[in-house]
Amino acid sequence: MTDHTDTRALRLRYGAIGLVLGVIWVAHASEPAWEHAVRALVLVAVAVPLILRARKKRAAAGAPPGILEEMSLPRMVAAKIALIAVALLADWTLSYWTSASSMIVALGLVLGLAAAGPALHTFLSDPKFTPHDARSSAHRR
Repeated sequence: MTDHTDTRALRLRYGAIGLVLGVIWVAHASEPAWEHAVRALVLVAVAVPLILRARKKRAAAGAPPGILEEMSLPRMVAAKIALIAVALLADWTLSYWTSASSMIVALGLVLGLAAAGPALHTFLSDPKFTPHDARSSAHRR
């Protein structure tokens, strides 16, 4: 894949993630902001151990490294918490001027993640992971 194709794929991937987050954001727009925060923290608390377990299972099965191995879990957790904090602040601030604050935040999540996806991916990637290692372990199988 070329760099252009990689960038497009990352934009699509992060755009899809933003779309899911945006839909969830709008679906829970009538709930208090603290419920958004608690839901996000519970999701992070549940997702991280599940991802770690999936990593161990894949490694034990001899599967080539994939997206789970490429991402840094502490950075993913920090990014998720920061994203929720920014979204909550934006929603709260916009609610003083418009009743469509949740829709605006949801659109911002979709467009922001799609636009910043490749840069975010670079930040979220584990510095110890190298694509070369993933290719060589796949060829050894």
